[in-house]
Amino acid sequence: MTTLFYTDMALTQSTQFSMDTTMTIVYYAGKITTDADGVKFECYDPKIFRIKEDETIEELRQKIHEKIRPGSRRVSEIYYRCPVTVASDRVQYWLMQLLNGGDIARMFVAYSDHASYGPIELYAQLARSTNEILSNLRQPRIRTVDEIIAYCREPDAST
Repeated sequence: MTTLFYTDMALTQSTQFSMDTTMTIVYYAGKITTDADGVKFECYDPKIFRIKEDETIEELRQKIHEKIRPGSRRVSEIYYRCPVTVASDRVQYWLMQLLNGGDIARMFVAYSDHASYGPIELYAQLARSTNEILSNLRQPRIRTVDEIIAYCREPDAST
């Protein structure tokens, strides 16, 4: 097997890969939008890596997690920007959720039909950790005894 080296200027690092892998861009912590050409993924710092056709969904999820290093946030969902030919000279992009190995196989079939349009594009939805959810909850204000007594003494507005 021939081994090559690829250097991505944006990442300023070298990644070793072999010819049986496919270049992939993963977007995260951004948004998915739709326009006349179909879905688009947006984020501030997309990551580039390579995947094999026979990877399981869990292996792909782990590889994405390692690449983006989201701290305690895990990858909860993975979406593929799937190219679909809608006319002889026009391709549109549909959103395809990757749930299992069959979906990964379908992704590679779609990619092989449209490889000239660029790399595989994925969007990783990150789950919020319990600590993150709890820190965003509105905490009740601590009330003093005087405030509670004053509130209890106020006349009811409905009477």
